[in-house]
Amino acid sequence: MMKVTQIRTKYTGATNRRGASIRAFGPMGSVTVPYDYAATDPHESAVRALLGYDLSAWGDSVARVGSTRSGRGFVFALVTMAREVNA
Repeated sequence: MMKVTQIRTKYTGATNRRGASIRAFGPMGSVTVPYDYAATDPHESAVRALLGYDLSAWGDSVARVGSTRSGRGFVFALVTMAREVNA
């Protein structure tokens, strides 16, 4: 069985006190990470930081499915495979 969870990201620009960052949030909580200018997709990096585990190890996947109305972030779908527990 598959479960789809929505995760959103939001870009926050730099200020006099802080550098640019990305906030990823979903049902599992939220995390704010510095904007990684070297990353291929900094928003996906923030989503992976929120999840805190290697997706490939579980057979899960993350896909960008759209952008937010403000245009400052994106919506991702996390597809998780049901993990059977042997009793």
